[in-house]
Amino acid sequence: MGVQTFRRLTGRFVSIGTVALLPSFLFAQDTGSMVGTVSDSVSRAPLAAVLVELTLREGEAVRSALTGPGGTFRIDALPPGEYDIQASLPGWEALPSPVVSVAGGSVVHSRITMVERPYRLNSLTVSVSRAEEKVLDAPAVVEIVDLANIQERPALTTVEHVRDQAAVDYMQTGLQGSYVVVRGFNNVFSGATLTLTDNRIARLPSLRANISYFNPVTSLDLDRVDVVLGPASALYGPNVEQGVIHSFTRSPIDDPGISISTAVGIRQQPAVPNQGVESSSEAVTHLEGRAAFRVSESLGFKVSGQYFAATDYRYGDADEQQQRQMADDCLEGGLEITDPDCLNFADGLEPLVDPADRVELEQRVNNVAGGRDEDLERWTVDARLDWRPNPRTSLVLAGGRATAVNSVDLTGLGAAQILDWAYDYAQARLQWRNLFAQVFVNRNVNEGSYLLRSGKTLVDNSRLFVAQLQHASRVGDRNRLVYGLDFLRTVPATDSTINGRNEDDDDVNELGGYLQWESSLTRQLDMVLAARVDKNSRLAGVVFSPRAALVYRPQPGHSLRLTFNRAFSTPNTISLFLDLSGGTLPLGGQFRYDIRAQGGSDTGFTFRRADGVPMHLSPFAPLIGFTNRDYLPSSAPVLWSAGVAVAQVLAATGDIDPDLARLLTELPPPDDSQVSVLALALNPDGAEFVPGLAKLADAVHE
Repeated sequence: MGVQTFRRLTGRFVSIGTVALLPSFLFAQDTGSMVGTVSDSVSRAPLAAVLVELTLREGEAVRSALTGPGGTFRIDALPPGEYDIQASLPGWEALPSPVVSVAGGSVVHSRITMVERPYRLNSLTVSVSRAEEKVLDAPAVVEIVDLANIQERPALTTVEHVRDQAAVDYMQTGLQGSYVVVRGFNNVFSGATLTLTDNRIARLPSLRANISYFNPVTSLDLDRVDVVLGPASALYGPNVEQGVIHSFTRSPIDDPGISISTAVGIRQQPAVPNQGVESSSEAVTHLEGRAAFRVSESLGFKVSGQYFAATDYRYGDADEQQQRQMADDCLEGGLEITDPDCLNFADGLEPLVDPADRVELEQRVNNVAGGRDEDLERWTVDARLDWRPNPRTSLVLAGGRATAVNSVDLTGLGAAQILDWAYDYAQARLQWRNLFAQVFVNRNVNEGSYLLRSGKTLVDNSRLFVAQLQHASRVGDRNRLVYGLDFLRTVPATDSTINGRNEDDDDVNELGGYLQWESSLTRQLDMVLAARVDKNSRLAGVVFSPRAALVYRPQPGHSLRLTFNRAFSTPNTISLFLDLSGGTLPLGGQFRYDIRAQGGSDTGFTFRRADGVPMHLSPFAPLIGFTNRDYLPSSAPVLWSAGVAVAQVLAATGDIDPDLARLLTELPPPDDSQVSVLALALNPDGAEFVPGLAKLADAVHE
């Protein structure tokens, strides 16, 4: 091949190669690249396996890359434009980065810094040991509902935020009504689980019921909720045998700002023919607001509140319908006390000598005749002042009110119509170094609510006073002691409408002290030992509550617990002092049995006795000069007199022969030596009477 020929072939190949490479060259000139590093903002150490994403200003993702062992990354072929940088790594959060401009053919350098953030799984809690600690280090199982979850979920009451947590039993009783327990059995008026808000007992005083809509706190002001599973009496005292639900609100110093939430909807209900309930669609309105102001770095205050209005799901209670018919008949008969329908509502009022008694009877009958009013309405307001003069001192003053303008709630004696029932609280708490102290009072304000089956008015102005003191101290580098005192005073005030004859003797005082020792045995193993002693003024002796726990952490993010707890529950004031009529059981004519709910007092259930023989109540007592609430001796003369009086009434109505009634009146009353008295107990399962108290005469004569 000649030289000329070689040169021509070489020129052609060069031309072809140039043409082939020209698009790539031109494309490279039109795109850019980014190189950079990702590091810890504190230690400056490089972070590997960080996902770096570039997005256009409109939000569209363009390119991404992972950092290598040295924390470096490179992204090529970036079209010219402005990009936002996003970096993500579990347990870390990227600090804000400026917008990056990429030009064609350029290489842009970027430096990203990140700050360590704890996993949600290992959030901080103060509800297990009453001191801040990581969840995985806590000596008990605790579930946490954080701020993000609270803000994502609309709720009519704050307790709805825990309904899906592990071991929580949530019972919905209406649009706003609910009862919640942890690791236990639920029930109406349940108070088995201790509910706290910012370290304050949040249940109703005296009744000890966790009625969520009486909590003045709003979801807008809620920061997080801790759910401690299992017994916790060693630190919290009585009635924590199942667990703790502890709600925390946001500080105005840390979270200033104004927030408003509006929710509207429709409540739909299908027809329920067997209850006489028609299908319906009703509006629901829920308004919330929070205004928090940071006056300075050490002072802030806030106000929050809510308003709720709706029509609850309708329910046709068969017992209420029966009592409502009797109330209508009583009104048609002119409210005469001799009318059996009126006597059904006259417990404690007969023979209506006092004009006020007739007014009370009329009020009861009208209450029942009116039926349920299921138009719900409530409002709440809550205020708080925070002062932090230095990093180790804080003082919080708080107070609030929740008012149920109208509602229907369940009780052990059927539903109650709640009217203008208010719940107030005032709290002062101090944190100074390792010392925590607080005092607070919870109060009911209620005069006009009533039971829907009997119409009886419920008055509850009860109060709960609490004072608590706790201190913690270090013993060396590995040990910590926590010790404290709690005092609770419950003062029921029901004007005898709930506690009846026990009204003047129903106060309860509780005093408890505790000590907890926390020790780091090794870097991976912690031990907790605690003990508490409590004394209730209505119970004999003291109660001891021990606690022990081992927490082993084989590696970060993992823990193994071995725990032992013993908790206790004391009777509430209802169990001790309740004395309330639940209606009557008609026997015909003017006679009926009084169905009554009674507490066991501090001595338990015992028979009243006369000469060693148990006494009794009788529906026929008014015929021989007594009332239905007078206890009668269980003797032959008394029972004979009652029987003769009943015979005379039956003779006057033509139910028995008048000659037989006259004969009975002429016979002399027998004594206990002539006629034996036999007491029988009713077996409700077999619907029969069985020997219960044995022969009373034998107890006297043999």
